[in-house]
Amino acid sequence: MTDWSLYRGLQMRRIALIIIFALNVFGHLAYSQDDQSILTAPDTKEDVSEVDMIEAELQKSRDKKKDPAAAAKNSASGEGLSSLVDLAPFSDVSVIQKRYMPKTGRFQIFGGLIGIVNDPWFTSLGLSLKLGYHFTEVWGIDLNYINLNTSERVAAKELYSEHAVAPSSLVTVKSYSGADLTWTPIYGKISLSNHRIIPFDMYFAAGPGVSKVENGTGGSTFHAGTGQIFVLSKSQAFRWDFSWNFMNAQPTGRPAQNFNNLSLTIGYSLFFPEANYR
Repeated sequence: MTDWSLYRGLQMRRIALIIIFALNVFGHLAYSQDDQSILTAPDTKEDVSEVDMIEAELQKSRDKKKDPAAAAKNSASGEGLSSLVDLAPFSDVSVIQKRYMPKTGRFQIFGGLIGIVNDPWFTSLGLSLKLGYHFTEVWGIDLNYINLNTSERVAAKELYSEHAVAPSSLVTVKSYSGADLTWTPIYGKISLSNHRIIPFDMYFAAGPGVSKVENGTGGSTFHAGTGQIFVLSKSQAFRWDFSWNFMNAQPTGRPAQNFNNLSLTIGYSLFFPEANYR
């Protein structure tokens, strides 16, 4: 019995030591966690203070927006990235999407060469003059004058030699005067050989006029056309148009008839006064 009691005593001491060791380990871990929470507390306070500082800076920026003079001063002194929000807008900035050459309230003088392309009997070439005014970027008016010189084609000479039909019995246009309403709904830019960007406008025009003819009596004419204006500068442009003239005329010794002329015009445009609003 004495040996058994001694053995039990040793076992109880071992268990007690193990329990004491475990309590010490767990107590140390708990203390470490408390220390960690204590160490992180200042950081939390610091985070809170940084949020307050950011909020104060944002409020300062909002206050500066109300005072443009102070915003410009702070921007010039360069107080940091936050001063970028206070930059005043520029007073003269051209937006890339807008037309490069403004037309509103400006006149346009055009001079060019014109030729009738659908007459099988005569070659008609001449000069075309236009004076236009643009109420807006889209709407405007054109006053048109065309003067043509006509010569017989080979087909007209053969018609006379083979069928005894004199070319003098056919009507040719000497001149045209009229007025058009112009509509410019399309504009854009094209690249020229990857070296230059050329802005352009595409327009449509229609209006009444009067034609004078050779070998007969001219009359009322309806004109319709379309074309493009390729901008060279804010006051100069290259222009072409394709036109249709529907004319009522009376050839000599014959009843009145309707005639259709298709013409192609190319030339140069000058815009004035100088654009000072873009």
